[in-house]
Amino acid sequence: MVAANNIDSEKPPVPLQNKWCFWHDKYVPSSDNDNYESNLNVICTVNTVQEFWSAYNHLIPPDKLVTRNSLHFMKEGIKPIWEDPKNANGGAWSIRVDKDDTKAVWPEVLMLAIGEALSEALADGDELCGLSVGSRWNSDIIQIWNVNSDCAAQSNIMEVVQKALPAVKFQASYYKALLFTYFTIKYFLLSLIKIFNITLHHYRILEKN
Repeated sequence: MVAANNIDSEKPPVPLQNKWCFWHDKYVPSSDNDNYESNLNVICTVNTVQEFWSAYNHLIPPDKLVTRNSLHFMKEGIKPIWEDPKNANGGAWSIRVDKDDTKAVWPEVLMLAIGEALSEALADGDELCGLSVGSRWNSDIIQIWNVNSDCAAQSNIMEVVQKALPAVKFQASYYKALLFTYFTIKYFLLSLIKIFNITLHHYRILEKN
């Protein structure tokens, strides 16, 4: 486990096993996929423990996020979008928590990530992609993204998280494959468009008559 944020900046840098990027996701109503990606901004990249805590201490606290906005912490080279090649066959564990608990859960899960405890909890053949925290109306959602959804059932991710946070009671936790979610939403939207076009066609026929 990586120590808390009282790291002495004058000590030699302590390298992380992976480079990570903090992202901010600004919610914009009615955004399509292209616009959604344009609302994502890389805040910074961290490569050492000192850089991590320096960045974390200057970020907006997770419990102060605007509703529907998110922070992401992804391995360098991976975008926090379903369409990224690393996420194409992956998924995410979602943990819904009380807003009062977010400020304790988020940094703990971050430390589990940079300390490689989450990676060690994954099944063989799997890989950690990153983390997200999103603000919702009455709660917050923390997500842990992985590369291979087929390996999710063999992982110990939730056991590791719960062991690190014994005093926190999660509202809910579940795993969902991103590919399934993507195509479910896409099919739903295409169905709505089809219904709209059929309705419009019938309306035009009635107008002509």
